[in-house]
Amino acid sequence: MNKLYRKLKIFLMRWRNSLVKFSDRRSSLVLLFVHSLLDSIFLPISIDFTFLPLVASRTSKAVKFANICLIASIIGAAIGYFIGFVFIDTIGMFLIDTFGFHPVWERLLNAYQGHLSVWTLIVAAITPIPFNVATIVSGATEMNFLVFILISIGGRAIRFYLLAYGIKYFGEKVSFFRNLKKVNRLRIKPKLENAV
Repeated sequence: MNKLYRKLKIFLMRWRNSLVKFSDRRSSLVLLFVHSLLDSIFLPISIDFTFLPLVASRTSKAVKFANICLIASIIGAAIGYFIGFVFIDTIGMFLIDTFGFHPVWERLLNAYQGHLSVWTLIVAAITPIPFNVATIVSGATEMNFLVFILISIGGRAIRFYLLAYGIKYFGEKVSFFRNLKKVNRLRIKPKLENAV
């Protein structure tokens, strides 16, 4: 277990450091958009793994990153809803089986019975509960689409803007984000020295 934890920690540090180097490129916005879009449809890797390091390394762009995540997430949510509404027996179940979402699927399906569906979607949109499964369940249970979109916009906005502003104003106190600033300064320093 310790070996697995160590490997995971090394992977996350490398991912974080590569995102810091990548953060000043325009293609980082494309990566963020695509990851957020797929995160709302089927991707089992949370958008946090891309969003948090990018925001921490470029706090001046925190709101821009949150805007991109929000727009992509809502487009992805609409696609996920459509998959659940029209293709639940084919594409929907294939995605749930492929990515091992059955336990979450069952819990959300039970929670969507009756008046709990709205609250379940709100919780899924704000917390790390797989939002992609919630979007598919929303379509499969034929939740009102307008209600679904409004809740998704509100919940995802709360999630992304709270994270963005939290990191922007309090990230310096967290060692993970403080180290990002160091990596960033080390990367920029040689460029400045060469320019002199």
